[in-house]
Amino acid sequence: MRLDLPAPDTPVTAHSTPSGNRTSTFLRLFSRAPRTSIHPAGGRRASGTVRTYRAHHLGPDPLLEPGSTDITMDVDFSALAAVVEECGATVEYSSQADFLTRWGLRDRLTDLRHRELEAARGSDTMERLMFRSRVTEAETLLHPRGLGDFRVLVARKSLPAARFPLSA
Repeated sequence: MRLDLPAPDTPVTAHSTPSGNRTSTFLRLFSRAPRTSIHPAGGRRASGTVRTYRAHHLGPDPLLEPGSTDITMDVDFSALAAVVEECGATVEYSSQADFLTRWGLRDRLTDLRHRELEAARGSDTMERLMFRSRVTEAETLLHPRGLGDFRVLVARKSLPAARFPLSA
């Protein structure tokens, strides 16, 4: 059987992964099926996209050592956004860096840098190293070619007005 489909709204993207090539084609044919993916048979994604990391390396099954690894997974934001919008909410996409900046992380980073400098002028090496560590952590979350480029989806839905006054 042959099925002719229209061209996707966005270009096909190819990603190189340690287990081979992955190709994703984003389609807007059906709201519940906005993405198709081709994964190599037997690849690490054959059993799903949940995975763990420890020391920047792929880790064990997430249930084997709970609390000792970072857990992550791939999220189909297009499908998630479609469901959110069907529920009457609005969707906002941004990078993690933009999201955290709106919530004040860059201001906090500026404060931490000043405090690190003050500690460096003093004699407390451990305090200076603690501030240096916090600065590095915040910079890592904001880095445009690293964690700062992670995607954030915010769903907002207005709540109905309160039926009763909040104050007595």
